[in-house]
Amino acid sequence: MSDTSFPRDILVSENIRDKYLRPINDIDNKPFKDITDIYLMAAVFGLKNKMRIKSVRPKSIRQFRDLSDEQKLIMNTIAATDKEFNTDILLPENAKEMFKIVEEYANAGASLLHDKVMIKRDNKATYEDMIWEEIKKISAK
Repeated sequence: MSDTSFPRDILVSENIRDKYLRPINDIDNKPFKDITDIYLMAAVFGLKNKMRIKSVRPKSIRQFRDLSDEQKLIMNTIAATDKEFNTDILLPENAKEMFKIVEEYANAGASLLHDKVMIKRDNKATYEDMIWEEIKKISAK
């Protein structure tokens, strides 16, 4: 899969980036490697809650070419899951739509993730506990 088929940037609404994603990224001992991982976890929260929000003044958080293979796989999985595992969404000609799906889920899930991370941080619970709690909820469905 050639990177040239894909949009240059991974986008999110400017206000969502500034209000929710950056504060998580600024936490000491955060459970995420970087803002891209935070963005992807926000997209997972949006997907889990079946919530999508269109971007207002979209801003780049990272260029596609700088994503790890694992991050690209997560984006593909989110988009394919949204399309009920119709893998046509993963074809290069559908790349813009795939990016838009992930972007809208990240916009919707950012506040949920932010609240979860900040509450756990304030309660001194571990991030590992938070992640296991989410896995248990998904597994129970």
